[in-house]
Amino acid sequence: MWKKKSKIPSKIKGRSIVIVIQVVCFASAAALMGRPVASMVKRAYLEWHAERIWSARKGIDTPQAGTPIAWLRAEPARLDTLILYGATPDNLSKFPCLSARGVLPENEGTRIIQGHRDVHFKELGGFDIGDEAHLETRGGSIQTYRVVEREILTKEQLERRFRYPRPFDGLVLITCYPFRYTGPAPQRYLVWLKRIPDREDEKPAERLSESASCDASPCLFWLSAPFGPS
Repeated sequence: MWKKKSKIPSKIKGRSIVIVIQVVCFASAAALMGRPVASMVKRAYLEWHAERIWSARKGIDTPQAGTPIAWLRAEPARLDTLILYGATPDNLSKFPCLSARGVLPENEGTRIIQGHRDVHFKELGGFDIGDEAHLETRGGSIQTYRVVEREILTKEQLERRFRYPRPFDGLVLITCYPFRYTGPAPQRYLVWLKRIPDREDEKPAERLSESASCDASPCLFWLSAPFGPS
């Protein structure tokens, strides 16, 4: 025997649609928020664990990718962080990294440290000319560096900038720019710091004059690929 199908009242049907939309919106928001929260928890754990990682450096004779290589401190940029060796995407997700394209901290030449603009290097713009940074090596010695130049370059300009070598015993900090930018940032922000000898016999005026000279300009070497991700 044929039975008449019951109709769902329009009010109930409309309410059900609203509930489904709300659930979808909530799920989407949770998914979007979940990744940043997980990232924050990971960074907090790594920063808490950094001292233990740094203490373990003494058993490492030859640096390998991902091993602790230095500790960087600089009050103007709010830096007090472990530095890993090898600027791979995985290492950069944890801490700033010393690029293998430069020299080791103990050697003379240019030390290149890269970091993400939205994590460890988000205050890199706080550096002014003359500000100092301190790099602790694996052997425990403290190296002092002074800011002599800041640059904002495109990735293409960065490659051209390093095409012609000039001697520079110092440190360059590199991150993506602008600091607050949605998506891959199109430029690179560089801070050049010249190494200060352990004993500074020269007068301050002479040091300033040297920093401002063309010979102190840190044009160093050709790099075949742009630095680091945003």
